[in-house]
Amino acid sequence: MESGDFMKTTGVVRRIDDLGRIVIPKEIRKSLRIRDGESLEIFVDKDMIALKKYSPMNDMDDLAKTMTDAVYQALNAIMIVTDRDEILACSLPFKKKYQGKNISKNLESVIIEKRELTTPYRAKLELLDGVFEEGFFIGETIYVDGDPIGEVIVFDPEKSISDTAHALAIIVAQFLEKHLEQ
Repeated sequence: MESGDFMKTTGVVRRIDDLGRIVIPKEIRKSLRIRDGESLEIFVDKDMIALKKYSPMNDMDDLAKTMTDAVYQALNAIMIVTDRDEILACSLPFKKKYQGKNISKNLESVIIEKRELTTPYRAKLELLDGVFEEGFFIGETIYVDGDPIGEVIVFDPEKSISDTAHALAIIVAQFLEKHLEQ
């Protein structure tokens, strides 16, 4: 756990069965967006065990942040990189507003269902639940072993996304895929 983090009690007590398993209550799984079949990472600190949703993108934060910053400096284009749960990296001026926050359920379903996230006209994009940005955007899904694990989004509040910015979104998505598959 990072400094400043704290754990709160849920009041839920579970017994470990004879195979060493425990059941995480449905309400907790739902609030943390833990789906059936997902992997959890296990941390141990003294006499405490903590579980965290595992994302192959966890180790990509710094790389994604570097890429989004470079794209913004080179093209003045806003780039956002997500996994299936949160915004991992985001260009200025959206960095403080969005980075590290959970993506909207709508954006999560776009990724999971492999739907296209591109609009040639001005539209609203729900990045966080109930929080919309209006403008032009394209999205490229990040796949690992054929499974969608995240999205690279290029957003412009004023004008259509250039072919160059679109190509960069494809390159960043493919670069992250190749890096994760190694």
